[in-house]
Amino acid sequence: TRQRKYPPMPHPRAGSVAGVNNVQNPISLARAVMERSPHVMLVGKGAEEFGRTLPRDAGVDFQPDEYFWTERRWNQLVNVREEEAKQQQNNSVSATGAPKK
Repeated sequence: TRQRKYPPMPHPRAGSVAGVNNVQNPISLARAVMERSPHVMLVGKGAEEFGRTLPRDAGVDFQPDEYFWTERRWNQLVNVREEEAKQQQNNSVSATGAPKK
C-alpha cells in the first residue's frame, strides 16, 4: 500500500490573550503570542507570565492598577451601581407578595 503524503500544516497567523491584568496594551501581547509562540491563545496568569519573559523589543509593558484608573470611568461605575440599587429597591417583593414601601 502506498502512504499518502500530506503537506505540512502552516503555522496559524493568529494570536490572542484573555483575562490578563496590568498589561498596558493587550494587543501587543496578542501579537507576541502570534509571532513568538506556537500558541494561538493564552489566558490569565499563563499569558501574563509569557509577557513578562519577552524582551523589551516586543513592546509588552506592565503597569500598576492605578495606571488604568480614570475619574470619568469611576463616576460611570458609581452611577451604574446607584441605578442598580434603585432598581432593586423598586423590584423587591416581600414574602407575602406585596411590594415593600
